[in-house]
Amino acid sequence: PGGFQRMLVRVDRYGRESPINVEPRGYRFPSVSPDGRRILVTVDPRPSAIWLIDPALGQALPITTDGVHSILPIWSWDGSHIAYLRFTPGRAGSLTWMLARPGAERHTAFRVPDARRWTEVGARIWTRTNELIGPLYNGRPNQIRADIARTRLGDSTSTSLVASPTDDRDPSLSPNGQWLAYSSDISGSYEVYVRAYADSGTAMLISTRGGMEPQWSADGRELYYRAGTRLMSVAVRSQPDFAVLRPPQLLFSGPFDFSQSLNWSPSPDGSFIMVKADPTTGRQLRVVFNWFEELKSIGRQ
Repeated sequence: PGGFQRMLVRVDRYGRESPINVEPRGYRFPSVSPDGRRILVTVDPRPSAIWLIDPALGQALPITTDGVHSILPIWSWDGSHIAYLRFTPGRAGSLTWMLARPGAERHTAFRVPDARRWTEVGARIWTRTNELIGPLYNGRPNQIRADIARTRLGDSTSTSLVASPTDDRDPSLSPNGQWLAYSSDISGSYEVYVRAYADSGTAMLISTRGGMEPQWSADGRELYYRAGTRLMSVAVRSQPDFAVLRPPQLLFSGPFDFSQSLNWSPSPDGSFIMVKADPTTGRQLRVVFNWFEELKSIGRQ
């Protein structure tokens, strides 16, 4: 296929890469399944589609085939279903869910709850209690920001979890369901914070000198985040209470595609699925149409 080609690679915590044996495509926004065996990914060209990759078999199959722009897939907690943002440029999108297999029936999870205030909705977490947690974006010119909210699957009513006059995004729930990590620019630059999921208590600053896109290790003992082109790790205790055990440490940095948010995913085995340009295609110019609508869905790039 033509267009801007990217590769998916597996990277261990020391920065050593191994290729994933699938054809280069317009990959972005990978998401590793809870058992670590499969990868959901958005594939360009636009209108983008959601694909399912099985690295062991070298298979890559499209899940969404309706021609409607579909991005940012996530897994249900047990890996049986997926949810993703589906929208037509110029219109507010909706969260859609389906079985994690090609051709499965689609269902609408929820739409923007208050179109007078908010213009886009997203999901980053599918909990064991079938709640979807993600950002609600406003679209005022030059003031795009997000709050973090949750809703039960199919319920049009959302409940705010993190709301401030600034930008709060990238929620990630600890494996034991007790702690919510997220990024916010409330200090003037994006940093990573953790607070109790069950209430709106005090948030604890985790990152130093900038951080976004926090994601938990499978055992809840580490919190990963991105700082520019660097992947960082913080050793933490997540039960019975939360504590930082070690300051942030650099895992690795490299020529990966961080032109967009959420372009990496940790795997349960401690490795990471990263996106990088296909070196065989040379330098290319990317022209993106209707970029503002998608920008409201994935945040600042």
